[in-house]
Amino acid sequence: MNTLELKSGEIQSAGTIRRVVESILGREQGTPVVFVPAMGLTRKQLLEAGRKAADQDMVVATTLAEGLRTYHMQVARQLTSGENWSGTRRRLGLIFQDVTDLLKGLHLLGEMSPRAELVASFYGQALAATILVRSLKERGREARALVERNLAIDPDSSPLAEEVRGLLAKGTIPVLPRGLAGTISASP
Repeated sequence: MNTLELKSGEIQSAGTIRRVVESILGREQGTPVVFVPAMGLTRKQLLEAGRKAADQDMVVATTLAEGLRTYHMQVARQLTSGENWSGTRRRLGLIFQDVTDLLKGLHLLGEMSPRAELVASFYGQALAATILVRSLKERGREARALVERNLAIDPDSSPLAEEVRGLLAKGTIPVLPRGLAGTISASP
C-alpha cells in the first residue's frame, strides 16, 4: 500500500498545507493513503483544554477550544472557496461540537483519562484530515477524510481497511488520522 505519513510541522499553516497538496498531486506512485497528525500545536492545546475541563476550569478550557476553532477556520478559509468552504466550515463545526461535548464530559467526570487523551488527539487529527481533504478537492482531486467518531473510540470494530481499499480502487485519496496508521498497516 502506498502511504504518506505527515508530520505536524508539514501541516501547520495554509502555506505548508498547500505544499503538501502539491506534493500529493505530483506523486507518481499512484493514489496514496495519507495519515495526518494534528496541525501545529493543536494536540497540545486540546490536551491542555481537556485537563482544564477535568480540573473544573471550563473558562480556560473553552477559551483554548475557541482559539483552536478560530485557527482551523482561518486556515481552512484560506484554502477553500465557494461550496467547498461551506462544506468545510460545516464539517469543522461538527468536529468542534464533539470537542465541546468531550470537554463537558471531562468536566463532569473530573479526570482526564488516557482514553480521553486519545480521543482529544483523534479530534485534532480529524480537523487536519478534513482541511487537507477539502484542500485536495479545491484542486480537483477526489479525497475523503475517514474521521468518523467511532474510529476514535474503537477503530478495530470498523471495516476501515476495506473502506480504504474501496476508495483506492476508485482513485480517491483516503486521508486518516495518523493514530490509525497501525490499524491500516496491520490489516490484510
